[in-house]
Order: sequence, then C-alpha cells, then structure tokens
Amino acid sequence: MNFIKCQVESYKPLKIVCNNITLSPESKGKPQGDSVIIGIRPEDISVSNMRTEDSIEIVVSVIEPAGSFNWVDFMWNEVKMKGTGKAEEELKPGDKAFINFSADKVIAFDYITSRRL
Repeated sequence: MNFIKCQVESYKPLKIVCNNITLSPESKGKPQGDSVIIGIRPEDISVSNMRTEDSIEIVVSVIEPAGSFNWVDFMWNEVKMKGTGKAEEELKPGDKAFINFSADKVIAFDYITSRRL
C-alpha cells in the first residue's frame, strides 16, 4: 500500500491536503492531531500518458511488465508510489504521466495512533 502524510484542513467533514490536492476520504472517527496518513493500494491507482480533468501529473521511475498490465513506480512530488498502467501504453522511466484514483479507495489513518479513521 502507498502511504502519504497529509494535513487536516477540516474535521467535519474530514478534508485533508496531500501533495497540494484536497481529498475528503470517508472516516468514522476524528484524527487526534492535525495530520493523517492516507493509504492507497497500487491496484487502485491508474497511471496513463493521457491527461484527464481530474488527473495528477507524476514522473515515472520504473516500469515492471506483468502480462496484461504494468506495475509503475512513480514520484508524486517528493513521494515515491506504485500504481498500474495498461501494457499497451508506452511509458518509460523519466516520462511525465498522469494518475487517477477514486476517493472511495483512499483509507485514512490517524497519524498519532495509526488507527483507521
């Protein structure tokens, strides 16, 4: 799982800022401090060379072919992450590309206690 430290913008509803974007992950609890950790599974992050309205620009680090898809390591600002890309896309290390993920796939954890929110 990819983990990213984020800052709390508001508690009700929970809004957080991660790498300069605002997210509103589902949560059943309130974080104890002003930071949370979010987790996103690599299979829930789509990497593509096509920009969409909601995409986030990243830089590709490593491509690992896995048959019908590729595992893609990338840098999102200063955070190293992993996602998946279509095998037919010609992504290469050093390329600028774009990621998309659904907010309902983001899991929030309390930064202090590590408990799921």
